[in-house]
Amino acid sequence: MRLDILNKLAVAAVCVALAIACNSRSKRASDPAGEPERYSATVVRSVNDGVERELIIARIFRSGDLWRQEWNESYALIWRPDLGKTYELDLARSCYVENETNPQEANLPAGEQAAEATPDIPDLVDGVRGKAGAEAVEQALGDAPSPELIETQQLSNTTVDGYDCEVFERRETFSDNHVVLTTTFRARELGGLAIRVETGPVPGAGGTRLIIKLRDIRLDVPAEAFVVPADFRKVDKLPR
Repeated sequence: MRLDILNKLAVAAVCVALAIACNSRSKRASDPAGEPERYSATVVRSVNDGVERELIIARIFRSGDLWRQEWNESYALIWRPDLGKTYELDLARSCYVENETNPQEANLPAGEQAAEATPDIPDLVDGVRGKAGAEAVEQALGDAPSPELIETQQLSNTTVDGYDCEVFERRETFSDNHVVLTTTFRARELGGLAIRVETGPVPGAGGTRLIIKLRDIRLDVPAEAFVVPADFRKVDKLPR
């Protein structure tokens, strides 16, 4: 199965704030992005149209500006801004491709840099590079137009998977009066890490909601996660 743009949205949503550009009619409450300097987590993307179903699972690792993403225990991406390199790894065949980091990514937030660096790994990426923010959300929800009004408010704290979370709700109203809600749950003890994000129609309106959540969060990240194994061979292109 090939992964679509929603895989990139899943990574972007938990690596960086869902800071979607607002127009002059927006009303905003503070929704501060945050996350630990070092952590790893399993990213799960689900849809809920009455029944919640898990569709994509990936693993992410962070240590400062270093990032790693893994899919299906078969492919990985290592992003090393300190070396100006990204590495695409075929874990099953013990080979890798080395790429130069795009200089245009230098001014992006770290999570967006990692998403932008995601390669066209065989059978994983459907020809679309990583995108964060409004464009990815709109594509994920079916190429929706820009909203007429954006309102953000902080809700009461709640507990998610044992973590005390601050909750932020973003309401986008479109020209045809339909509304999309994005609810972000940020774990206070994890530096504000978004451990669950729900996006979709308002309750009772029907339709499908996209749910992105983090599982198995760990704060101990081994240094070797960001290094190509010595026994991997360098190739020009990963085999299909």
